[in-house]
Amino acid sequence: MNLGRVRAGLLAVLVAAALLSTPAAADWRREYDLGLRAVQSGDWAAAERHMRAALRDDGEPNAKKRFQGMRVTVYVPHYYAGLAEYRQGNCREALELWGHSPTRAVVQEAGLAAELSRYSGECETKLAAASRPATTVAQQPVATGAQSGPTTAPAQPASGTRTGPGTPATQPSTQPSRPAPTTVATTEKPPPRTTATPPPPRPQPAQPSAPRSAPPALRTAVDAYLGGRHSELAALDAARIDDTRARALALMLRAAARYGQGEREGDDKALATAREDVLAARRAAPSLALDESLFSPRFRAFVRATR
Repeated sequence: MNLGRVRAGLLAVLVAAALLSTPAAADWRREYDLGLRAVQSGDWAAAERHMRAALRDDGEPNAKKRFQGMRVTVYVPHYYAGLAEYRQGNCREALELWGHSPTRAVVQEAGLAAELSRYSGECETKLAAASRPATTVAQQPVATGAQSGPTTAPAQPASGTRTGPGTPATQPSTQPSRPAPTTVATTEKPPPRTTATPPPPRPQPAQPSAPRSAPPALRTAVDAYLGGRHSELAALDAARIDDTRARALALMLRAAARYGQGEREGDDKALATAREDVLAARRAAPSLALDESLFSPRFRAFVRATR
């Protein structure tokens, strides 16, 4: 096996992990946690914003999502983003988010199905009521053109007939006039015009930025770490590295070298300086994750225990 090629490949992995502008794994963890806090405090606008940011970085729901360290919890950003929309009165957007099939399956597994069913039913009822047209019945005034008593009108003689003393006169009509019928008009208003609210734009996955070239000091640190030259790495001056994520990675490499020295030689001072390097690396890049293929399980446990 060509050791130089292996080192070059590992160096590329380290540099990519350290220098990508915004690591997605760190983003969805942070945004999801902030969204859960906003849900608990009832800040629905903030909850919607953080949950949508989380699902842009990682929209795959999971009933047992692994967060930092050994923390495992349910991950359903679609559900909580929909809940935030529902609490703000935006039922159409809430139903669209809740319609995400993988999320519905995880919600069922996580015991949130009853709440989702209730909220969805309320939203569907509300939208159905808003789209139903209204019908009104208008009472028109009654047309009354007839007099209240009987109407007597003189009979007109037929054309060409004479009326004489021997001819009986035509009797006047004594039939009362029928009043005009009362008309009730039913006016049905046309359904109100509704303007359909366009669905929110679908979140686009964040495009990873191309890794920047590693600073020379970081390359030296990686080469010393992979070559087992831990004494050389322990003497690295990380302050010379301007890029914060590259400096954090270099500090972690130096911490691993000092930790190994302290474990082998029982050197408490080396272990103490290793802890200082871990804390400094966290301050420089709180979201920096350790690659399991490069750092030993004992060192990763040491990092988790360092506070």
